[in-house]
Amino acid sequence: AALIATLAYWGDDSTDDWWIDELSRYATPLGPEGVVALLNIKELPGAWLFYAAGVAAVARGRWSLVRRLLGQDTRTVAGTGQVPLSTRLDPTSAPNRSDTHPSDFYPQASALLDSALSVGAATIADAWQTFEILKTADKKLRSPLFGEYYAKYQELSTELDNLRAADEPQHVTHAAWQNAHRALGNLVHLDTANRVHVLVRETADQERFESPVGIQLRDAVKAAGQEHPLIVSGVLPAVDEGAVAVFATSVQFGMLGPKLIRARPQSKNRTGYEAQITAVWLDTGLAPGETGPATV
Repeated sequence: AALIATLAYWGDDSTDDWWIDELSRYATPLGPEGVVALLNIKELPGAWLFYAAGVAAVARGRWSLVRRLLGQDTRTVAGTGQVPLSTRLDPTSAPNRSDTHPSDFYPQASALLDSALSVGAATIADAWQTFEILKTADKKLRSPLFGEYYAKYQELSTELDNLRAADEPQHVTHAAWQNAHRALGNLVHLDTANRVHVLVRETADQERFESPVGIQLRDAVKAAGQEHPLIVSGVLPAVDEGAVAVFATSVQFGMLGPKLIRARPQSKNRTGYEAQITAVWLDTGLAPGETGPATV
């Protein structure tokens, strides 16, 4: 994994060819019969290699490599179709998931990446979150239903913006907001969200939780338009569709936040009142600045 990270960070298209085809070998099922955990055990080292490559590529800004990683497919377990490589090489669904906590993967893998690349823990953390968001947004964009749901969401969002611009009564704009919110929900639920290493935070208006990294990424894509590297490289297919997919991913991750906060053991602040948690890491259930084992 350290070697793959080094090549992904410092390499180019020619050196990518040395190793990238090996990833699909780790994701290819061994066969239909036998102990499932043993048949799929090679997904675990495959996940290490996949994340080492993806996070290092994001940290370096090698978006063409990110596109190549996310664009790879492998056979389904039944061998009757294709699934994204990122679906098979997912540490949250690795063969040993029943014996580990979702928080176990990131500390080990990020420490290895930091040692191999020497770019700093903060850079690794930001790159990791960006990779997770792009990976999930890519799955949404691949869905056969994305185009239909996206068009409806855009239609209702435009209607809401027009009503607000016309200063329509609150009950009218609220009804339009509900319609747009339901349309966004269709995009959010195109796939399931896992407890990956992403920070989610309550919005200023307390409307929902979102991923700050995801929102920053969406805003950057909308601001730069066709010139944004994610659009130029093809990681995101188009500005509007890509921005909406990233936003839906941010909201999807955010939906896990309140659930984790409610599941935390009650804690008191120094005044004796229950501490209010407005941000949480999805993999650990810890608030920013907290240390120690996962809370939930």
